[in-house]
Amino acid sequence: MLRAALVLALALAGNACNAPAPAPAAKPEAAKSADKPSPPPAPAPTAPAPVTKLSDPLCDAAAEPLAALRAHAGGAAIAYTGTPLQQWVIASDAATGRHDDAAIAAVLVDTSPAGLAYVRARIEGSIAQWMRDKLKRAAEGTEGREAAWTAARCAWAVALKPLAAEVAGTDPGLAEEVDAAFAAGDVALAGSDATAIDKALLPGHEVIEKSWFRLAHRRLMAALAEAKKNGDPVPLARARGVFEDLRDRLKDRNTPGIAVVDKELALAPDKVDADVIEREIALALVKRARKYCDEALTPAAKGPLGSAAAMATAAEGTAYTRVVLPDMSEKLKSQGFDEAAHLQTWQAYSEAVAEGDADEAKRASAELVQWNCAYQQALKIRECTSSADEAPAAAN
Repeated sequence: MLRAALVLALALAGNACNAPAPAPAAKPEAAKSADKPSPPPAPAPTAPAPVTKLSDPLCDAAAEPLAALRAHAGGAAIAYTGTPLQQWVIASDAATGRHDDAAIAAVLVDTSPAGLAYVRARIEGSIAQWMRDKLKRAAEGTEGREAAWTAARCAWAVALKPLAAEVAGTDPGLAEEVDAAFAAGDVALAGSDATAIDKALLPGHEVIEKSWFRLAHRRLMAALAEAKKNGDPVPLARARGVFEDLRDRLKDRNTPGIAVVDKELALAPDKVDADVIEREIALALVKRARKYCDEALTPAAKGPLGSAAAMATAAEGTAYTRVVLPDMSEKLKSQGFDEAAHLQTWQAYSEAVAEGDADEAKRASAELVQWNCAYQQALKIRECTSSADEAPAAAN
């Protein structure tokens, strides 16, 4: 069981650092747009058969109005106010401290196709926040773990998994990776081994959550490419809504970048520079990935090698780096960066962490840190870091 959970976590996460040319000095610390080639898919795990019922009262009740929303072509007010869908969004706000319901209510009067695209993206993002909260509760055991895990899985299956079809051509296998992580958690929860449950749910939480960020990133870049190509305000409105799913990832790593992205998204569809937006997101995510290239080997580690907590950090680093892997590959190709080899290094590190092999973990970690820092250098980050925020641009 434990080995199966490990194999799943390794196959699901993904990518960030091998051995390049000189990179910025690293502090000791605990996708390109739609027209760019996609990263090679991670080895596809075979998901165990689910053993829990995919059901949650809020999720079940909202499935029908959500389907109606997706079938709505615009031109008339959507059915949101007073529906189970709104109740789900309100519950998500209560759990996460967000204000998505107010933001959605404020734009319901816009019944244009662009208005509908924005509202739909905000509703889907709110449900994703609900899923993230439930995943965290299941992993940390702060409430009934099985109920929280099942609620998260229902949110994924009903509201979010269908979105993965939009990026299947550029990022194949994403939905299957998430499904496999949920299924591994189901299998563990069906037993009574607390260690096995932790080793499935803690890494699984990170794989699923960061795979959602990856899906949001791919959808954002695809929408921007479509808006630019066709001068179309509808995909641009969708991009504005989708960015809300990534906004908090920039905070404290590239806080000034939030305003940069907002400014770009306010431009006309044919004027938006997708490369600027992608870089601002990458500045934050590469730092988040850097933390997990070696955290399991540092005094900041949340648990010893071999523990569920250590395994979760490796899964998180892999999954974060997979978000930026297409851009990383493009910017480092002149240095001999190889996506497949890099993914293998992440897998080797994850396996070593899970098995308590300190020597192998250190070897693989050194490669991961080196490539991560090379990418930070390519992004023109002043020094390789996992925690420093970007400084505001100097006033002209």
